[in-house]
Amino acid sequence: MISKVQAHLNQNPFLFYCISLLVAFGVWISLFWETSLFTSGFRYFINDHLMIAMHHELEQTGIFATMSSWIARDHNIGRFQPFYYIQAITITKLFGINPIFWFSYACFLAALSSFFLFLFARLYGMSSLVATIFTGIVLIGPQAATWAQPSHPQVIGMTLLSASLLLAALSSKSTQHRTALDVCFFILTLLASLSKESFIIFIPALLAIKIYLYAEYKKVSLYQSIIHNRIVIGLSLLLMGGELTYIVSSIGTTKMGYAGLDEKSFDISKIFTTANTLIKASQPETLIISATFLAGIIIWKREPALISLRSLCLTALISLLIVIPQILLYTKSGIGNIYLIPATVGSALLLGWVLTLLQSHAKFLGYLLSGLALLIVLSSLSSVLKDYRQMATDSQYMNGLLQQTQVCTPDDKPILVVVNPRLRYEAILAVKVALNYIYDRNRLILATYGLEKTDFFSDRHRKDEARWAFLDPQAPLAWYDNVKITSFKEKDKIAAVIVFDRLDKDFLKTSTDWFNPQAYRTANFPVSFAPARLYCKQ
Repeated sequence: MISKVQAHLNQNPFLFYCISLLVAFGVWISLFWETSLFTSGFRYFINDHLMIAMHHELEQTGIFATMSSWIARDHNIGRFQPFYYIQAITITKLFGINPIFWFSYACFLAALSSFFLFLFARLYGMSSLVATIFTGIVLIGPQAATWAQPSHPQVIGMTLLSASLLLAALSSKSTQHRTALDVCFFILTLLASLSKESFIIFIPALLAIKIYLYAEYKKVSLYQSIIHNRIVIGLSLLLMGGELTYIVSSIGTTKMGYAGLDEKSFDISKIFTTANTLIKASQPETLIISATFLAGIIIWKREPALISLRSLCLTALISLLIVIPQILLYTKSGIGNIYLIPATVGSALLLGWVLTLLQSHAKFLGYLLSGLALLIVLSSLSSVLKDYRQMATDSQYMNGLLQQTQVCTPDDKPILVVVNPRLRYEAILAVKVALNYIYDRNRLILATYGLEKTDFFSDRHRKDEARWAFLDPQAPLAWYDNVKITSFKEKDKIAAVIVFDRLDKDFLKTSTDWFNPQAYRTANFPVSFAPARLYCKQ
């Protein structure tokens, strides 16, 4: 029965594509709907606060002036993401700050990415089962947090990259529309590279995939494949070279927030730690077992292994071209969660091809291990559901915190934010932007606690703070117009105090000269990534 269905779908590719796309949409809509992400609102962290600030500026200056100012601002802070801002500001103009629209947009892009990756894997030579596993490893796991942050550069960047991968395969296979497909491939690669720096360093791997697949489909040597694709290869390399030259000469490589290159990026121990994080998210056990069985069967059957070995080595090389640059880019801070993308494309590609070769040499064993790999992917959906539910709950807590802060500060009375500036580097700006532009609260004061360069010493988060040692703890003060508690004269007028990460004891110890806890009522907001307590003056 299954074989008959498969044969029917093979004879009707359009039907197959439609079903694949519907399945992709069904999975992501179910995840978003089941976990209430559509209606939970924003967390006002990561990139959500940028969207709010963009919306405010759009209302003040218009779309083109806003684009210009944000691209310039991005350059000044050491980033290179011009298309991301063009796209984000355009979508903000359309959607405003309505979370239902934004999460629907993210869900749509997640489904498209899944569909494009699946089709790419099929064109690479994987069966439908292995292509599903490939897509799952790339997108499902800790990295699924990407899609729950709808305004993050990774969202649009990954969608464009997955489309580029598909076009690289299609243009290699096509005989009639190759020029048009190559043009589309180059344009999408350009847009992906302008969305986030991590996609620039993916370009060599994209070209390697195109060279390899063209050689396979056209039955020519790799050298001939390079010659036949020389124009698009040359343009893509010029694109990458120009972007990297601009970044190195005009922006720098050390100021990219959590990413970038500095002297610590080549620390062997940190490289191993970062690589280990990626490996854990990539079913290493399945890869090792499958590769061992593949080698054993080839030796046992005394089959000529040259063709399999060649394709496996080339796929392994492509995987390394994907993974190594991404690991180096994120060694500074680690490659957790959303930053696992696009590195997971490399690890998924290698596993997918090993399973494909195993199926061709030992069908039963290959499908057995592929089935187990698929079960592992499906089992990880439960952790994604758990994470999305937690994100939805966090959104509700953060919205509750900010709404109650508004209620207890009538007439725009002063609000104090107590925080470790390294642990909550983004939260400091996010709270200010949300209170300023959504809740119309503008009198904000900052009190920082940490190991160095802070208003007050605190070793409460010594271990966690060490991880973010590359961040400047004094930088967030500029976001608060240099208004800090040590120089603020009207402390008796402070109507609300927001304390993050259980710094209450440190705060109370250093504010005895003006703060009376009995005069404030408290409310706790157990946000998973940044627990907060609100002190509201009675």
